[in-house]
Amino acid sequence: MTRRNKPDFYLLGAPESGVTEISQFLQTKASVFVPKSFPSNYFADDLAINTDKARDISQYHALFSEAMDQQKSAEPACFYLYSSSALKNIKEYHSEAKFIVVLNNPVDIVFSYYKDLIAKQQEDQRDFQSAWNLQLERKQGLKLPEECQEPKLLQYYFIGKVGSQLEKLYQLFPSDQVLLILYEDFKKAPESSFQQMIDFLGIADKTKYSSSENEIFKGLQHWSKMGKVGLKKCLDLFYSKPETLLFDETFRVQLTRLYEPEIEKMAHFLMRDLGHWSEI
Repeated sequence: MTRRNKPDFYLLGAPESGVTEISQFLQTKASVFVPKSFPSNYFADDLAINTDKARDISQYHALFSEAMDQQKSAEPACFYLYSSSALKNIKEYHSEAKFIVVLNNPVDIVFSYYKDLIAKQQEDQRDFQSAWNLQLERKQGLKLPEECQEPKLLQYYFIGKVGSQLEKLYQLFPSDQVLLILYEDFKKAPESSFQQMIDFLGIADKTKYSSSENEIFKGLQHWSKMGKVGLKKCLDLFYSKPETLLFDETFRVQLTRLYEPEIEKMAHFLMRDLGHWSEI
C-alpha cells in the first residue's frame, strides 16, 4: 500500500456544520482531491450508517485512487467526531493524518440537523422540542421513526457536543495536526479560510472560487440525488407542515444555556471568544 491510498487529511465537523459546503468548495481547487462519493463513514464502525461506498479497506483506498501526486487528498466526514470509535480507528490506521475541523454554533447545528432528518424522512416529530424530549426513550429503542436506521443518530444533544468531541480529538492527536475553522468565517471570506487550510497542509493553490457557482452546483447536486419522488415528498412536507421549520425562542434559549460549556470548550481550543454564540 502506498501513501497515495490514504487521505492526507480529514475534514470533520458535526452534521450541518458546513462540512459539505467546504468539501464542495475544495473540489474546485486543483491542489486538493475530494472523492466524488462521500462520506464513506468507513471508520465509524460503531454506527449503523450506510457504508456502501467502502465496505472494506481496499474499497476505502479506491476512493482516493484518482488523486494526483501533487494533490492533497481529503475525506470529509460528519460523524467521525461523534463516533466513539472513528478517531481511534484513524489513529491506528494513519497516525500522521491531519484534521481540519469546521466549527459552528451547536444550537444552530442541532436544529439544522433535525430539519435535515425531517427532509430525509428519518424523523417523524414535526416539532423540534418534541423530538428533543424523546432522546432518552429513543436511546432505549422506543418511539423510533419508521425509517430510522441508527437510533444513535437521533441523540441531538450528543451530536451538538462538539467541544467534548474536540477534547477527544486532541487526546489522540497533537495540536499541530489539527486546524480549526469557523464556518461563519468561511462564509464571509472563503478564500481567506482556504489560505489557512493550504498553509496548514503545506500546499499552494492559485485557483479562484465563485460562491455563486458553488451554490448552483450544491443545489443541483442535492435535488438530483433526491429524485422526483423524494423531491415531491420533501416539498409536500415543508409546504404542508411549515411548523417543522420553527424553532421556539424559549426552547432556543434553553439550549443556548445548555450548550454554554461546549461553546467554552470550543473557544478554548480555538483561542477565540465565542461569546456571541451564547447571546440571548
